[in-house]
Amino acid sequence: MTPGRLRIQTIILVLLFCSVAGAFDLPHERPETGGPVFDYAGIITGQSALEAHLNTLLITADIEMLVVTLPSLDGREMNSVSAGLMTDWRVGGRTKGLRGILFLLAVKEKTLRLEVGYDLEWMFPDGFVGYLEQDQMTPFFELGRISDGLAAGVEMVIARAYEQLEEHGTSLQTDGGTYSGGAGAGRKVDIGSIRVPEIIPYSGEVKEYLSAQPTPALAVLRNIEKNRRHIKGADFDLYTDETRIVSRDWPFTPAQMDNEVKALFGKDFRIYGQGDLAVAVFPPRDRQAAPYLLSRSAKGWQIDLASMRRFIRFDMRNRFHVYFKDNPYLPLFLRNYAFDQFGYLYEKGQEPPYTGLGRWEEDKGGIIIKKVIPGGPADKAGLRTGDLILRVDGATTSNNAEFYRALRKCGAGRTALLEIKGFIRNKTVPVKLEVFDAAGFSQQE
Repeated sequence: MTPGRLRIQTIILVLLFCSVAGAFDLPHERPETGGPVFDYAGIITGQSALEAHLNTLLITADIEMLVVTLPSLDGREMNSVSAGLMTDWRVGGRTKGLRGILFLLAVKEKTLRLEVGYDLEWMFPDGFVGYLEQDQMTPFFELGRISDGLAAGVEMVIARAYEQLEEHGTSLQTDGGTYSGGAGAGRKVDIGSIRVPEIIPYSGEVKEYLSAQPTPALAVLRNIEKNRRHIKGADFDLYTDETRIVSRDWPFTPAQMDNEVKALFGKDFRIYGQGDLAVAVFPPRDRQAAPYLLSRSAKGWQIDLASMRRFIRFDMRNRFHVYFKDNPYLPLFLRNYAFDQFGYLYEKGQEPPYTGLGRWEEDKGGIIIKKVIPGGPADKAGLRTGDLILRVDGATTSNNAEFYRALRKCGAGRTALLEIKGFIRNKTVPVKLEVFDAAGFSQQE
């Protein structure tokens, strides 16, 4: 292509997008003060939490994702609008390559488009994008839960990004290309078009198969098979009464079911019970295989999905962790396993030492303390918010990986020497590392 022809095409593209942007009153360049979410349609709730996930994705995985909602396309083509936004807003420009993703939703036209950057085509092929939109996001949109649908889509993209990076490593950086690689997919979505019935009719054979079970293990296996078959809803005796009541407006998306089956298929689990409560625990090292919580009624053993949603949380990498406060299932875990302070499960004796630091970040060649837990080891040693940790037992801690490695090498029950940056000279603070007490912590939350 000749330079002259390239300039002409560029001018045409810019003029086209300027007319589109004017129709939506969009700035030609991305606003500097904006975060990764631009809700021009005013439909997103929980925007700050969504932006926090996207900012973390940029920092930890070098992937920049924007979410943009528009009240209307005003007669324009969705593909040209998304490509124009991708280019003019330089989505992916804050990464080391062209690693950008754009979620674009036009409310009036009920149209969704996911645009994938040049350096991420291998990670998010069109088949995955179409599956994400149809089987994960659309069921939420049909219920009118637009924010939940966007959040579910973002979570699935993030989970796949980390899965692919861990399996294949960082992709090669490009020397050229465009911000949009031409990959992606779009679809019509019926926003708020479906009313969920109070009872979803199923055959007697299905209801019998999904009845309460004589053992917790059989209940778990029946639920996994239900997900494999994409049987929606929880209006079966396999689930507790509370679950059946509160789950009537929960979307059971095919993508969610597929992800759970993929995480659990072929894996062993153990049952730990006491009285009428039980937990099914998969090997703790597999953090995407979340445990099951079960209770026994007069009908038999039932899955307590209501408590699972209350007490089992997932981070942006789709790794489960357990919430401690008022959790009646916690003692069943603690009989055989241990937790760290963030609720991640470990085999006993393999948990990381407890420092009593509630939050910290990488900063200026060290680890800066953002929160100290009252009564914890750091608090007892006199560490305070704002202290910068440079070394642990002589090992540098310029990033999180080095910090964790140094603490693990020291181990629980030992005293670690933390070098703290001072105004005039550095100081060394001895911190007696402990084993985290989840039971005691749950009473203090």
